[in-house]
Amino acid sequence: MKKLIVLLFVLWTGVNASARESHYYPFRYSDEIKQKDIDLYQKELEKCDQAFNKEAKAAETTAGMLKSNYDAVSCYKSIAEQIIDKYYSETATEHKETLRNYVKQTYRAYDYIYLNADECGQSGCGTMYNVLSKDAVTKLVKTMVTEYIMLLERSIAF
Repeated sequence: MKKLIVLLFVLWTGVNASARESHYYPFRYSDEIKQKDIDLYQKELEKCDQAFNKEAKAAETTAGMLKSNYDAVSCYKSIAEQIIDKYYSETATEHKETLRNYVKQTYRAYDYIYLNADECGQSGCGTMYNVLSKDAVTKLVKTMVTEYIMLLERSIAF
């Protein structure tokens, strides 16, 4: 009877092991590599912030203000894509496409919030609200990148 139970257990664990999804890898980056990457990503995030602040302060027109937001979103997205390429490599293509769609939808959603209120009427709410809309998107994309970095931090064993 014991042999039968052992045999069934071996068969059951063998079936479970072979039933794992094809993308299962027993691979894990070392904590040192993750920490170096975290430091790098945080430095790049600071560079994006500094460039955004410098460009936004220097902007003298609405177009310049909008450009500073678009540039910042692009900068933050490039950090997210670096993280995706390394830590989500098997699903990187789909993940990056989802990221692009998320950013597009965020732009659309905030444009609706800021620019399509009933009080705007036919003349629209003006360029200030357009800048506020793009600024909200910039903050949201930065927050998302920060969350990617926080997830890496949480995965380090203490």
